Amino acid sequence: MAGRSTDYTDEIADLICAEIMEGKPLIRILRDNENMPCSKTVYTWLRLNESFLQNYREAKESQADHFADEMIEIADNATAQDAQVAKLRIDTRRWAASKFNMKKYGDRQTIEHEGEVKNTTPVLNIYTTEQK
Repeated sequence: MAGRSTDYTDEIADLICAEIMEGKPLIRILRDNENMPCSKTVYTWLRLNESFLQNYREAKESQADHFADEMIEIADNATAQDAQVAKLRIDTRRWAASKFNMKKYGDRQTIEHEGEVKNTTPVLNIYTTEQK
């Protein structure tokens, strides 16, 4: 048995990113293709190769879009008999999308402020040695 490759190639990296963009989890991509490296190798590549890291991040953001499309399809096809399973599938994708593309799908917190802030309390400088 030859074992899995640990040598980085653009071809393998591009294939991994393309599969992620199609919604497949990394673990499944690596498990289902014997020509793929193990997950430890991929994580090492991500640490050492800035270009692969950037492509991987972009693929994960696209994966979030894929999940959003899937959620609509799952909801549209749900029946009374499988509503709980559909809810679980949607909730899982919603959570993943919110982590993979926080700007687009993450929880937003907005803080609005009007007017001005005034501090009327005198500041006590405890670090001076000068006594009055």
